[in-house]
Amino acid sequence: MDTPRLHTLIGLVVLAVAACAPTSASTSSGRDAPQAAPIQRLLVGGLRAESSTVALRPPGAGFTVNTLTNRIFNADLARIDDRGQPQPHLAEGLPQLGTENWKVLPDGRMEVTWRFRPSIVWQDGTPLSMQDFLFAWQMYRRPEYVSGTTQFAKVIREVAAPDEGTLVVSYRAPFPDALTDTLPPLPRHLLADAFERDEPSAFAHQPYWSTAYVGLGPWRLAHWEPGAFLEGAAFDQHVLGRPKIDRIRIVFIGDSNAALANTLAGEVHFSTAGTFISVEQGQELKRQWDQADGGTVALYGNSWRLAAFQFRPEFASPPGLLDARVRKALAYGVDKQAIVETIFGPGSGLAVDFFVQPDSIYGGPNLAAGVTKYAYDPGRVDPLMTEAGYVKGGDGIYANVDGRFQVKVETAVGREDMTIMASDWRKVGFDAQPSELPAALAQDAASRNLFSGLSLYTNPQISTIHVLHSSQCPKADSGYRVGENRGCWQNSEFDRISGAFATTLDPRERAAQVLAMARVYTQELPQIPLYLAPQVHFWVSGLAGIKIPGSDGDNNTNMWEWEWAR
Repeated sequence: MDTPRLHTLIGLVVLAVAACAPTSASTSSGRDAPQAAPIQRLLVGGLRAESSTVALRPPGAGFTVNTLTNRIFNADLARIDDRGQPQPHLAEGLPQLGTENWKVLPDGRMEVTWRFRPSIVWQDGTPLSMQDFLFAWQMYRRPEYVSGTTQFAKVIREVAAPDEGTLVVSYRAPFPDALTDTLPPLPRHLLADAFERDEPSAFAHQPYWSTAYVGLGPWRLAHWEPGAFLEGAAFDQHVLGRPKIDRIRIVFIGDSNAALANTLAGEVHFSTAGTFISVEQGQELKRQWDQADGGTVALYGNSWRLAAFQFRPEFASPPGLLDARVRKALAYGVDKQAIVETIFGPGSGLAVDFFVQPDSIYGGPNLAAGVTKYAYDPGRVDPLMTEAGYVKGGDGIYANVDGRFQVKVETAVGREDMTIMASDWRKVGFDAQPSELPAALAQDAASRNLFSGLSLYTNPQISTIHVLHSSQCPKADSGYRVGENRGCWQNSEFDRISGAFATTLDPRERAAQVLAMARVYTQELPQIPLYLAPQVHFWVSGLAGIKIPGSDGDNNTNMWEWEWAR
């Protein structure tokens, strides 16, 4: 990449003193006076959109999930810490590659053995059993219950429990994500009867998956008011310790202006989801909190903005989009850095050439040197278009034997960058037509995937490696709901490398494979990587324990340790 090294924390403003000081606990005087009781006031977090489930792995496609609520109500075998490293959660330790706990067998299969901490219980008081894992595998192994969050279900061969405290997971092939993409347990005592009785669609709509959820996390679900909020109560028997905050409420506020107003009024104490308020609103929150000693505002660059091309011949319009030379011409015609500065202001975002952050474990100088870069260069547009058989007409717009080059550019959110891109393209000879996808259609899988020209959307970083495999192309037989390769790009070389990446365990080999995929991606250009968008995370003063993560880390990883310090 031709950009300076980016740390995940793009900007951090640390402010002091809580906007709303909690009520002090009363104490007695004298040598034997008891210590002040811990502050346990309600903690309120904000989300822009309500999830349809708080389950760690929902039963099939069609569910929306959020990592924040996942962390609140669930415990996994392992968790990702703020540095991006796995740490044991339900397990007493992590299996180590090359030992009896993690071995690759002569026939190519892989076997991982987990051993558990003692006395783990579900939030209804029922002890966790290895039978809960075996029951979960009964469910997740069925195709109708596999979703985009259950990659493990596609690679696990069998699951066994040799004793009450040990789980052995056998994989069809080496699976490098075995410590982080794991089989979650399900409460057999609550779900087994419904699983045996109900059809998959009815089972997936059991109240358990929403308002009656029972998990293993730091808080148990106490109340869910659909469309308004959900609330958790501290779970005394959480495996890593009781949360220091008694109650946590997550409110759903779809309008960002209302979200900011509620935050400034002290009604919302934190948001680590990134989309609760805009960057501009985050700057206003910083300004006002700076005057009132209100809290911390942090801008994290952890969301990639991409413009995907349509590769289905029956939908691609104009057909020239299927020509890599045309796609490259379009890339050279976009001033990505100007887009970033216009939308976010100087220093708040980063124009990118590939979908791995420089400070990621897969980033660094080798990756930066290996990708083809498409910095804004209008002078390179015409040679590429001429080579592809296009000439400019009297109106300054490119055309070929099929007619004028008119392309539709659509997005469900972020109209501003779409409008700037369309303007850039018109200046160099493309008749680009911006189109905002209505909210109702944005929820429709076919509408999201069957665009005609380019679709702008955001995506997590390393997951793009998986979603660009041709097997992730949404198809009609699934109602276009399964798979995230929106434009249906298919490249055999990328598939080969991506497939190898999915089964390679050695970190050095994996880094080399990421570089090889980056070369194919930037030469063929199935998407135009635009920028690393900053997202606003904030928390009020007095709320302690939140960790600032690296690019691969999770700042909600230790929520049970958060506390009201004053």
